Amino acid sequence: MLGRVFTSLGALVTMATPSAAIITGSVANAVQIGPILQLHGVLTLIATAGAYLVFEEVREAKH
Repeated sequence: MLGRVFTSLGALVTMATPSAAIITGSVANAVQIGPILQLHGVLTLIATAGAYLVFEEVREAKH
């Protein structure tokens, strides 16, 4: 029973991401803030790439 509950919760979380993207895109289109969201996406990609490079040593560390 517990496994089915967690499977259902996992499905809801998986479904939430594309749903959130659709809702956010619709709201952004309605209030004309598309460029701000695009800038946020670009900055997020830059930050993610920077963190990937900075923490490369941590990922490759051997204990």
